[in-house]
Amino acid sequence: MNLQQEYEEAAVFWEKVDTDAKKMPGEAVQKALDQFLGTHRLCVLATACRTFTRATALEYTWHDGCFWIFSEGGQKFRALAENANVGLTVFDPDFRLGKVRAVQCEGTGGLVPYLSETYLKAAEKIGLTLEKLDKLPAPLHLIRVRPSSFLVLDSRFRENGYGVRQHLAGQQSSETTDSSRAGLQG
Repeated sequence: MNLQQEYEEAAVFWEKVDTDAKKMPGEAVQKALDQFLGTHRLCVLATACRTFTRATALEYTWHDGCFWIFSEGGQKFRALAENANVGLTVFDPDFRLGKVRAVQCEGTGGLVPYLSETYLKAAEKIGLTLEKLDKLPAPLHLIRVRPSSFLVLDSRFRENGYGVRQHLAGQQSSETTDSSRAGLQG
């Protein structure tokens, strides 16, 4: 086997496994997803553009079918300005073989305009008032990640005869935006 074949074989491994795995009803996957994301606060957001990639640990909130991430700044914003496609992962810190619990997400991310109605609603959810925002030394920028797909990993799914990897489509946005900058509207 040459190196290219090895890459390809490794790339399709889980696709083959998932084909034979028992699927959970979508409502049950959604419930497990919401429960998991609602009890965790840290994610890793992966962004990339032509010249670099970033994987950044960030605090998030999960509501209205989106991830909401406040951040002072960083190179992730340069990548998002060029490429709205993101990956995001949330996982249990106790990540032992056979005891895996995590959510992987693909979607689009972008800035919510500073102090827009959407921004202020997200700020309110974490207790940030306009008064508190005004006192900060620098503005907090808000990234909204709109998931297009999820992979929910939970070893406990086996207890009910299901595969440990369950797939779920994200909510499709009804907004029409420039595809290279999807998710950047308020």
